[in-house]
Amino acid sequence: MKMKLVSMFAIALLYVGVAQAETVRMMSFNMWGQNCAQQIQSSGADIIGVQEAGDEVFFDQIADQLGFYRDYGTYTLSRWPITAVQGYGFGNAVTIRTPTGQTVYMFNIHATAYPYPPYALPDMKLALRQESQTQWPSTRTVLSNMASYIATGKPVFLTGDFNCPSHLDYSNVAWKCSTECANSGLTDSYWHVNGPPGGHLWPSDWLYNDSGITWTPMPEREPYGKFDRIDFVYYAGTGVNAIASSTSNNGPSDHRPVLSTFTIPDGPSTTSTLTTDKSTYASGESIIATYGNGPGNVTDWIGIYASGNTPGGSNSLCWCYLSGTQTPPSTGEIDGNVTFKRKAAPVWPLPAGNYEVYFLCCDSYDILAGPVAITVN
Repeated sequence: MKMKLVSMFAIALLYVGVAQAETVRMMSFNMWGQNCAQQIQSSGADIIGVQEAGDEVFFDQIADQLGFYRDYGTYTLSRWPITAVQGYGFGNAVTIRTPTGQTVYMFNIHATAYPYPPYALPDMKLALRQESQTQWPSTRTVLSNMASYIATGKPVFLTGDFNCPSHLDYSNVAWKCSTECANSGLTDSYWHVNGPPGGHLWPSDWLYNDSGITWTPMPEREPYGKFDRIDFVYYAGTGVNAIASSTSNNGPSDHRPVLSTFTIPDGPSTTSTLTTDKSTYASGESIIATYGNGPGNVTDWIGIYASGNTPGGSNSLCWCYLSGTQTPPSTGEIDGNVTFKRKAAPVWPLPAGNYEVYFLCCDSYDILAGPVAITVN
């Protein structure tokens, strides 16, 4: 809404997020290089850990079709802002801010496929040795990386194509990857809600269309008839509960995606503030913007827009991160101020006119506070 210009020494406008019960829909999806945007959209998934999504251009096309935030390095898609990424590649933490301001940590994995351990059965020693040598190393790395995040008690999720089964689905086969996930404090969402695929444990083999089976909906793709559950959505966190989990048959991939629905604790009621030191400035005079109760992301920023223009709809005339420069700070800031002055970019000094100042989230156009109206004479 366009704000009426008012004259006061300091103007503070608040963005208030009302705490509410929150539902999160997590998906793990090996897309087999296919464009599965329509399938994702119809599922209602909020956060998706993707495997086999092609190159960055193709991945971006899918994200654009969905209108989702994305991180190519971890193959993560999100309906909500991605506020931080630990590093490039599978197994790195992706931090996501939900609508209530809750922090969610997301991890994704795609383990090596071959040798595929179930093919060695009934030789259990050989099957477990193959898993330890092939799928376990990448799983061990991500679990080690997750440990400090799990310890926070915040909602933590691990999606992935593990290319090995779960010990929960087998009688007397202690598959290492799933066992160590459980030992790390993670819960298998599908099992928690539904129990074993097809309603029974191995050694009775499953059919390709049994409930819960993710490999594979295309029986012609499985030469040895070893249909199994190898795609997972794991979770941890205080007050995080899996309330539904299912697999889907529609789509062009040779894997069925897993979609799990969770309730998570409400995020904090977020009231971010923004003020300016004056309401009227001379051309070229420094403008001090003071922010408060921010979410603390390293890429939160302040932007100055021509009056009537909105973030995302028009370019800012002048902007900076909370470092006061166009280089993010090394750590996130919650309270502080920035000064727009000589050498501010991209436009300085601001020409005479009316302007609006915004406090914005995490390299996005999500408004935390503002607009604060100012005039330059």
